[in-house]
Amino acid sequence: GRDLYSDGEVEEVLLDIAKNHSPEEFNRIIAEKESWAVLYHFSHVRQNIVEWLPIQKTDRVLEVGAGCGAITGMLADKAKDVTCIDLSRMRSHINAYRNREKDNMQILVGNFQDIARDLKPEYDYITLIGVFEYADGYIGGETPYVDMLRQISGLLAPGGKIVIAIENRLGLKYWAGCTEDHVGTFFEGLEGYPNTHGIRTFSKKELLEMFQQAGDLHSRFYYPYPDYKLPMAVYSDSFLPKRGELTNDPRNLDRVRIDLFNEARVYDTLIENELFPAFSNSFLAVLEKEEMPEEQVLYTKYSNERSRKYAITTKIIRQEQGRMVRKEACYPEGNTHVQRLTEWYQALSKVYRGTKLCMNRCAGTDAYADFEYLEGHTLEEELDQLVAQAEKEAFREKMLDYLQLIEGAGVERMFTRTAEFEAVFGRAELPEGLRSAVVTDVDMVCNNVLITGDDRWTLIDYEWTCTFPVPVHFVLYRVIHYYTMKNAKPQWVYDMDLYGEMGITKEEQAVYAEMEQHFQHYMKQEHVSIPDMYQAISPGTININRLQEQIIHLQHKNDVLADRVAYKDEVIRQMENTKVWKLYRKIKKK
Repeated sequence: GRDLYSDGEVEEVLLDIAKNHSPEEFNRIIAEKESWAVLYHFSHVRQNIVEWLPIQKTDRVLEVGAGCGAITGMLADKAKDVTCIDLSRMRSHINAYRNREKDNMQILVGNFQDIARDLKPEYDYITLIGVFEYADGYIGGETPYVDMLRQISGLLAPGGKIVIAIENRLGLKYWAGCTEDHVGTFFEGLEGYPNTHGIRTFSKKELLEMFQQAGDLHSRFYYPYPDYKLPMAVYSDSFLPKRGELTNDPRNLDRVRIDLFNEARVYDTLIENELFPAFSNSFLAVLEKEEMPEEQVLYTKYSNERSRKYAITTKIIRQEQGRMVRKEACYPEGNTHVQRLTEWYQALSKVYRGTKLCMNRCAGTDAYADFEYLEGHTLEEELDQLVAQAEKEAFREKMLDYLQLIEGAGVERMFTRTAEFEAVFGRAELPEGLRSAVVTDVDMVCNNVLITGDDRWTLIDYEWTCTFPVPVHFVLYRVIHYYTMKNAKPQWVYDMDLYGEMGITKEEQAVYAEMEQHFQHYMKQEHVSIPDMYQAISPGTININRLQEQIIHLQHKNDVLADRVAYKDEVIRQMENTKVWKLYRKIKKK
């Protein structure tokens, strides 16, 4: 009759939110509460971990450890029905209230081992999202993790799959100074949990060994980034991250962390040495009894920290004829945004016809837009290589070649301010005499340009295309800004003054920075993103370099103080033998 697993009084707050607010209101409530617990249990980003799985309307799902229902509603939308199991009566009530509109789910409260005795082997998917690490508490015995896998695999329908999301105890964020997620101490998992009992996470090698011991379960690993709790991308062994992609350092929203090194740069080193899978912060493992067919979704990127009408997913999908890229709206409100991509493809192709730059081919339906999958490297990667080799003139020529191409293509009219422009970019005071293209993609940053084997430049993403006038200088500003500000560059890159080379004055730069801020707000509108809430929710970081400087400074102050004391003692000793001192002592006695 008691909940043995609880976050305490905050669960009353969570219950109140679930009772009195709709899912559409959750983001606003999260921003108002400024609480990690509220963010963790109600953020829509939690669903990203399994949203991409090919769950069909004919599938039955068993969700073990459903908690407050962070992913239950999404599973119910995709599947035929969902059965939830959870230890907590309170959390199960929260789940029930937030999903009260669903008619294809049931919640069973109790220990998995007790409930599983009455379940039939009929589930197409069984999910353990943040649950497997607690198997010792669920199962007990000498080999609780293996035993749990055996029990769960016995509940699968033919062809059914087990889905496990769990932290990697060797994840890079733990080396970089994050505390272990469950016990809140530094390096506990890295050291093998010497002070912890009843809960533990595992490396990839350790998980593979358990999967084999549980009955030779076939497995496929995926790598959520930055981790499985709040993932914005999911990689696979068939599509691993490239250098420069992993710049969203894990957010320590729940506990203080030490900032030991630049994770983005270390990720680049690991990627170059083919070590990313071993140091991914989290794993998502899909298990099956039979030999697994080829995976369909190789990679998913979520752009859903935006207004619902602009929230999309980008997936790389394997088909019989090869790979392709698909963009889909996350919500019905976003269908129009996705459908217009084919229009932008045709319009921009006309603008850049006859130049070195072409558009990635796009064909769309009412539900999605498909793009050609191209092999190559980005313009940003090529520029980074020139910077690393200190090829200053080659870097300058390559960058100016791209900037001048943008400046010249289709720039046939003078810029005039419109109501559409002000809605997106605000009312910044722009200088006179600016020019504009007939159609403008404002997001032509270097990372969106792919260079293929035939040295062809292809714009692979033109989601933010405008048919109303936009100053071409603003597009150039964004290209330069997002290249030079993404990771620190050598000083000579800034000394080159690319803005000045393109005739963009410092006054213009300030205006374009204001426009960019308004543009970012336009994309999000009322939505408050997790990075926006970081300062309000996070307990902060301890930067090891600043800490070292403070220690050295304090040590120096102490050394100076010690020198002053020693000097004073020596002065007194010498004065004691003087006539003045002896006279002073006599006067003091009187």
